[in-house]
Amino acid sequence: MKLCIPSPILLKVFAYLTLTGIVPLILFGIISYNVSLHAMNQSIHDLTRMTMSAKMNYLELVMDEVESLMANVAGHDDITAVLKEDREEKSPFNKLSTQAKIGYILSGYLNLRGLVSIDIFSMSGTHYHVGDTLNVENTKLERKESLFEAARASSRPVYWAGIEENVNVHSAHPRVITAVRILKTMNMQSLAEEPLGLLIVNYDARHFHDSFMQDTPRSQTYMVIDRQSRIVFHPDRTLIGTAVNPDFTADLLKQKPMIPFRNRIGDQDFSTMYSLSGKSGWILLSLTPEREIATALAGIRHNTLAIAAACFVLCLIFSILLYRNIVRPVKKMTDLFRRIQNGTIRPGVRLEETSRDEIGDLVLWFNTFLRNLEEKKEIDRKLKEKQQELEELNRTLEERVQEELRRNREKDALLITQSRQAAMGQMIGNIAHQWRQPLNAVGALIQLLPEAMSHGTLTSRYLDFQTKKAMELVQFMSRTIDDFRNFFRPRKEKQSFRLQEVITSAISFLEGRFKNRGIGLNLQVQDDPLLYGFPNEYAQVILNILQNALDALIEREIEHPEVIVTVSAENGKAVVVIGDNGGGIADEHLDRVFDPYFSTREEGMGTGIGLYMSKTIIEQSMAGTLSVRNTPEGAEFRIEVPHES
Repeated sequence: MKLCIPSPILLKVFAYLTLTGIVPLILFGIISYNVSLHAMNQSIHDLTRMTMSAKMNYLELVMDEVESLMANVAGHDDITAVLKEDREEKSPFNKLSTQAKIGYILSGYLNLRGLVSIDIFSMSGTHYHVGDTLNVENTKLERKESLFEAARASSRPVYWAGIEENVNVHSAHPRVITAVRILKTMNMQSLAEEPLGLLIVNYDARHFHDSFMQDTPRSQTYMVIDRQSRIVFHPDRTLIGTAVNPDFTADLLKQKPMIPFRNRIGDQDFSTMYSLSGKSGWILLSLTPEREIATALAGIRHNTLAIAAACFVLCLIFSILLYRNIVRPVKKMTDLFRRIQNGTIRPGVRLEETSRDEIGDLVLWFNTFLRNLEEKKEIDRKLKEKQQELEELNRTLEERVQEELRRNREKDALLITQSRQAAMGQMIGNIAHQWRQPLNAVGALIQLLPEAMSHGTLTSRYLDFQTKKAMELVQFMSRTIDDFRNFFRPRKEKQSFRLQEVITSAISFLEGRFKNRGIGLNLQVQDDPLLYGFPNEYAQVILNILQNALDALIEREIEHPEVIVTVSAENGKAVVVIGDNGGGIADEHLDRVFDPYFSTREEGMGTGIGLYMSKTIIEQSMAGTLSVRNTPEGAEFRIEVPHES
């Protein structure tokens, strides 16, 4: 039997693996334990803060709901009037009627989940109640008086008494969460507030317990303690209403809120954190047993030691295998290369593959390397050819890009031409509407001349008057032609213009059609900023949006149709908002209204380029934005363009 004597290289490998593997692993385990301890504490503290924030938000939400209910009751005019009249003597019938009236009013506030009862006590002692019991003959008057005094001493409108005995003896909830508010009125003579009565709202402690317990980590204990050191919430429902040691509460408040600290309760140490309610002064307390953290870290410590021991064994095994499978074959490989080195190796010579072990694999790799080198040269040659082709492609790429840009510009010019032609057609229709009434008036004036001659009333004064009226109508129609010509006259250079003037000009072309259709057109000018750009193109945008609103209101036959145009300045931008009450744009079409050739109207009724060109004009020519959204009444377009200071 041969003895296996370790070689020096084996000892070196084992020592190297020990120093580079096991020692760093042990150090890593120690560091990991400390880091894990800190990280776990930090994680638990962060989780506690997050949970406490959520719990406090829920507590404040319940208080907000109850205080809102109490504010509504306190502000009810009928309740205030009844409490003012309560000092006067009333017949039994009137008292019963008043009780029924107040009960009916208060019953409207019982929809709050968890609410037990609402009680109102007048200053003369009359009790108005609505809630879980109809028997309110027996009332804990001393409890009521103490609540009144506590509410009077409180600086807040609502005094949260905490967990209290129910003032109604026959209630099914003997212990409730109680909120108190003194109902007051203003004495007009002394200009001072006087109490009218006491409002008490009782909230179900069991409902609060069940809601508060949701999403509570099992490893932590949360408590809510009121100002009198009584437990409002505890996972153990039987402890609700019991008092904690006041010294415990006093020591707790000496610490900073939301900062964890160690606290020993009984024979256990706890990581403690608390938060204070700003509305009620109640304490939200979190207790996390430190043994939970220690238990989790014990597993990390044991696992680290086990892994270190396993790595030591693996290092030993790996060292032996390394000697047998690498060191011994390397010696043979060294002898083989020494023999090859003694000869002359010609270019292109391949090593002979004589074995299938590690040396054979190395020879095979070397021969493969030579073949790959030859293939690489061939690939380099082909890559050079491809690079030349790519350079040629890059030289022609700029020309193709310029050609595509030219085509896009031609396409945009065609769209602009189509948009202006469509707007021109609509404008001619609008002019026809505007001319109809003046032409009728001119015709009527002409018809009156023969009639005046036949009656002998055709005097020079009468003729001058009628001629003057006819000329005014003719001049009005002439101005319409001038406005039409100026509106479609292209402007190649930007210029400064007033926003109100351009919008008024655009509205004038459609005003006749709006009136004929009975559609209200309301212009509200809050500011008149000065813009720099193309006024005719801007007016065309306004005209396109107004025309779309007019068509939508006519097609949908809206009752009392109306379009509102609002002009203002916000944050250095001129803002125009055009809204209608036509019901809006379908949600599936809202994202496509600015696409070219997209139209929601029937085929032949719309070109689908008006809004596309409007958005192009505002964003490219005016450096602004055009957007649309639906409102409860209809569609609303918003134009924002920078204005001059």
